[in-house]
Amino acid sequence: MIVSTDCIHIVSSRPENGILRSEKVGKYGCLTSSKKWDENEVLIKEKTEPSESDKKIMEKNKRRAKKRESNLNMDSDILNIKRKLIQSHMQFNPPISKKTIFDFEKINDIILPEELVVFYTEIANGCDTVDSNDLIRFEELKFDNLKQIKKEFKFTDRWIWENDGSNEINESLYKEVSNGNIVLVDLGCGQTWNIVINGKERGQMWLFSDVGIAPCSPKRNFLTWFEDWIYADGDVSCYF
Repeated sequence: MIVSTDCIHIVSSRPENGILRSEKVGKYGCLTSSKKWDENEVLIKEKTEPSESDKKIMEKNKRRAKKRESNLNMDSDILNIKRKLIQSHMQFNPPISKKTIFDFEKINDIILPEELVVFYTEIANGCDTVDSNDLIRFEELKFDNLKQIKKEFKFTDRWIWENDGSNEINESLYKEVSNGNIVLVDLGCGQTWNIVINGKERGQMWLFSDVGIAPCSPKRNFLTWFEDWIYADGDVSCYF
């Protein structure tokens, strides 16, 4: 049966002598017309496009499903990291509240990558290692230039300016190195591990030095990077 605004089409489910019959009934139950189709004909219900509100609901449901899947994967990562931390030689501090993170983001008008927030609020507020390559506590996050932090980090591949074959560094490009990222680990000798917070590489960990910058290879988000870092003992070669 197909319902329209002014009538009801009733299609017989049983063919009579190899013929399907459709009857059109008016609003008040009166038979207004009858039509026969050959058995090879197919009655196709007209497809209607979903409304804009329906499209928004469908898109929202897709995002929710994707987020649920992502959360399940992240929960597994969190459990693995906690287990490895307990087995390691690291000293780690109790996690902080989400309110502390939100207040920090509000004051500085920035949004930190989700995995970094999860680490500080569910795993640990920084870690101390035997070789002093410590992951800083949240309260130790420093911004020498907040305006630069808010800008986009435009690099997607390594840039070793020492290998450019020129005695002069591209100054305009070099100025963008500090955009959209923050230091999490100071390795000494001019090397740091930074997380990108703005741009296409948001959430990715990069190695910074006085001769160039480079992402991990393969690239790693914060939790994946940290899980490897637990046993790296400051050795950066295992990331490339």
